[in-house]
Amino acid sequence: MEEGAEEAVQYINSKQDFASKYGFGGINFGDLIINDLVQGKEVLKAYGSLFGLTDSKYKDDAEFWQNVKGGFALGGGMTAVTNITGSVKDYAR
Repeated sequence: MEEGAEEAVQYINSKQDFASKYGFGGINFGDLIINDLVQGKEVLKAYGSLFGLTDSKYKDDAEFWQNVKGGFALGGGMTAVTNITGSVKDYAR
């Protein structure tokens, strides 16, 4: 799920003028960490909205959830396939 959350944060950042706010030079890592925490809180609220625990502006945002599902599939799915493939190959020896 963490890869899905990362994709969700990137989606939220893409909806803001991230480049103008943070620029491409003279990076302030403190600001970037704070931004990541703030966006992470939004993602947590979106996850909570699935269970009726919180309210989130992303609850009905189909593109947001496509990013989450895609990240989950690539992060968890590809890792699982790689692990299974490696395990089967090692087991067959």
